[in-house]
Amino acid sequence: MYLVDAYKGKKLFYKIILSYSKTEIILLINKDVHLWEGMS
Repeated sequence: MYLVDAYKGKKLFYKIILSYSKTEIILLINKDVHLWEGMS
C-alpha cells in the first residue's frame, strides 16, 4: 500500500514539474519571438 501511494505521489510530482517546465519553455519562446519581431 505504501509503495503504491509513493508511486502515485511521484507521478503527480513529475506531472507538475513537466507542466511547469512546459509553460516556462513557452514563455521563453514567446519572449524570443517578441524580441526578434522588435529587431526586424
